[in-house]
Amino acid sequence: MNQSQNKKNNELIKSGFWEYNAWLDHVNRDYGYIEGYRRSADILVNYIQDKMVDQDILIYPIVFLYRHHIELRLKELLKKGRSLLGEDYKKDTRHDIDSLWRECEKILKRIEPKSKKDLQNIWKIIKDLHKIDKGSTNFRYSTDKEGDRSIDSKLKIINIKEFSNSINEVICLLEGASCQISYLQDCKSEINESKIL
Repeated sequence: MNQSQNKKNNELIKSGFWEYNAWLDHVNRDYGYIEGYRRSADILVNYIQDKMVDQDILIYPIVFLYRHHIELRLKELLKKGRSLLGEDYKKDTRHDIDSLWRECEKILKRIEPKSKKDLQNIWKIIKDLHKIDKGSTNFRYSTDKEGDRSIDSKLKIINIKEFSNSINEVICLLEGASCQISYLQDCKSEINESKIL
């Protein structure tokens, strides 16, 4: 069965009104994933702020979406940072944002040694997020692999607005680091090209 026949038989990907078509690979694939999770979380937070309903059920996807965004951004920073520094990068399959951050922080310090205060601010939030969801499963599943409650029973309330504000501060700092690395990589490429000419 070829791809066009498969589309006709798959109710999930069948075309309809063009306004609802999402073009996969229309933007940089990594960017689509990274930003998609963040924007989805922001949309849910804004919905709660506008309607003042569904906080108790939307908190789970909100935390997961923001956490996954941060995990993907850290992996992107590791990849881009290592490339900028001329180091090898092996695809990272960890979900542990604590260890991802520790490795990322070392690279960011080498790239921008003056960023110590920003890095400390990022670490505080990532550490807190890691405490409530070490493996990216606590807000996806109600129970762990052993059948126990996935979220610590001592955690009773998360203020969605405060949570979102704190996370978005980190998101801005990480995005800034990503943009800086991209800029430096472009500069490095231009210098290398001018040497060839």
